[in-house]
Order: sequence, then C-alpha cells, then structure tokens
Amino acid sequence: MSSDVIRDLFRRPDNSPTVETIRKLAVGLQTTPEWLAFGSYEVGTLGGKEGALPSQLHGPELIEVAVTLKPAAYGGVVEAGSFRPVDEFGDIEPPTRQEPPDSEFPDAEVMFFDVAGDSMNKLKPRPIMPGDRVFALNFASLRNRVALRDGMVVVVQQTIDGGQHRERSVKQLELYEDRMEFHPRSDNPRHKPIVISRDYTPEDGKEVEIFALVRRISNDIPLS
Repeated sequence: MSSDVIRDLFRRPDNSPTVETIRKLAVGLQTTPEWLAFGSYEVGTLGGKEGALPSQLHGPELIEVAVTLKPAAYGGVVEAGSFRPVDEFGDIEPPTRQEPPDSEFPDAEVMFFDVAGDSMNKLKPRPIMPGDRVFALNFASLRNRVALRDGMVVVVQQTIDGGQHRERSVKQLELYEDRMEFHPRSDNPRHKPIVISRDYTPEDGKEVEIFALVRRISNDIPLS
C-alpha cells in the first residue's frame, strides 16, 4: 500500500477501513488481520496467517496501531494475614482503568490489585514488593481453560466467620498428590503456606479459593 493511502487512513479516523485494506495492512505489519481489527490472535474469517504475533511488527517506518482496551476491575488490597470485613469490599471503586486484553485469553476479565506486606518479597525471578500493583485474570472468567500447575502465581481468597471476613493475598502454587499448597515467598518467617487437601475440606472454618491468576506486575515511578 502506498504512503498516501496510509496517510489518508489517519486523516479520516471516523471512516473504518475495508476488510481488504485491513488484510493489506496486516501483510505489511507482519501480523494477522484478526489482531489488527479485533486484538485477537486467532485465525478467523479475515484469513490471517496462523502464528503471526504483534511482537513481529517492524519496518522502515513505525506505524502506531491502536489496541482496543477493556475495563479492568479493582480487586482491592492483597495482603497476607489481613482479614477485612466483607462490607469493606463493597466500597471498592468501580473500574477506573483501561487495560489491554490478555494476549492468551483476550475475553477473560482483567483485574488489578494493590500489594501490601512482604509475603512475596523473595519471589523469583521477580519479587512482588509492597507498593507494587499486580494485574491478573479473574479465575472464574477463564472457564476451566487453564490447568493448575506448579509455580503458578495466584491471588488466593480466604473467608472466615461464615463469609463475614475476607483475605486476598498473592501466593505461589505447589501441587502434590494429596494436597495443594499456596506458598508465600518471603524472608519474613511469620508468613505460612495455605495447605488444602484434595477433597477441598475447609480447615478451621476457612473457605479457600483461587480468585485470580497473576499475569503482570508493575510499579509506577513517581516524578519527584
């Protein structure tokens, strides 16, 4: 496609490009028409090349491609050993961030959490520190498409007092034949793993579930 055609696309942002134009753009950008049009890597009716990823974009001129964002729900503070009244979670603000969909599960619900405490300050290869923000996928929205495996980093939710108090914390999963263990990775010895038998019998009246699958960690650097 000529440079004049590309410029014309930017001059008229309200006019949607045709399917044929999207196909041609995808060839030049070395990605799929599906990703260019919908942010999806799956091959569909537009006839993309299987396996082509947005990370393969390159060329003599940089063309900025708009990626569709979606609302990310705020899941509150994650902190080991900190049970909060469930009523407190009712005051959580509605989604205020727009985030790109997950690269592998673009239809899954994106969530973000603020990290407090030191229960994961020794996680490898990258520790999770107080003040970090973790971005995760609501586990229920994955609809059993992700098998549990050793090393997964997850947000675990525990409830006590008949569901009146709730704790959300980040843990790393270890799988055994007869149990699952959710481990802190910390230099603070007061943090202990959560151990769940394979029959999911609650211990000490606690209800435990995997609430979200952690996918990304960030920490904004202040300007001053």
